This record gives sequence, C-alpha cells and structure tokens, in this order.
Amino acid sequence: CDVPLPGKDLQSAELMTWEQLRALKAGGHGIGSHTFSHRVLATLSPEQQEREIKASRAELAARIGAEVLSFAYPVGGPQHINGHSVRLVREAGYKQAFTFNTGVARLPIADRFQIPRESAHTLDVLSAKTLMPGLMGLREKRAV
Repeated sequence: CDVPLPGKDLQSAELMTWEQLRALKAGGHGIGSHTFSHRVLATLSPEQQEREIKASRAELAARIGAEVLSFAYPVGGPQHINGHSVRLVREAGYKQAFTFNTGVARLPIADRFQIPRESAHTLDVLSAKTLMPGLMGLREKRAV
C-alpha cells in the first residue's frame, strides 16, 4: 500500500509486556495462547500447525509462570482452521479453544475446541446479539 510501517516504539506500545501479562494473571485473568507467529493454520501442514500451537503454549506458560489452558485460533473463521487444527489444539493440552465464528455458545457447549465468539462495539449490541441470535444473524459454523 506504500504506507510506511510505524516505528518500533509505536508497535511495541500496542503490545502488552510480559510483566503486564503476569500482572493480569496474578489479578485473576485467564491468559490464552494464539499461536507462535499468527499464521493462518489451515494454510500450514499438520507439522507446522503443531509447532505453532505447542510452541506458543510453551513460551507463554514459561513467560507468565502458569499453565495456559485456552487457545484462540488466528483469524479464526471456518476457512482458517481445519480438522488438524482442532485435533492438535486438543492434543496440545488446552482445555478450550475459541474460533471467530459468529455465534453464541449455549450450555452445554457442543465442542469446547470450537467455541464461537462474538464482538460488539457496545454492550447494547452485545446484549441484542445474545438475546436474539437468530435475528442478529448468528449461527453455528464449524471447521471440517
């Protein structure tokens, strides 16, 4: 796009430090993994996916000094993950994984390794999506 990248100071200011992550964890927040390099998993071989998924968990756990139980698929739409992705996340020892598939997770959760999530710009919009999922266009999508 011929747009210069922001300087390293600005790029770093947008990311949390390891100290900030440890403080969040100490404050009771869950910290989850998101792969090592944020590559789209469905474009990688199973071996490459395994490295991304496992290396991310190991590095994060070592840095925050705690077990990492959650995973969020990069980009996370149904076309961005596949059956290998889901299987490898499960085998890596995560307890749950979030997609970016639009939807509302109902209890009991059908597949804790493909939990949909939803974003909203305001609490009112999120409430509407939760209370009226069909009207708001939310439906379940899964990786094959």
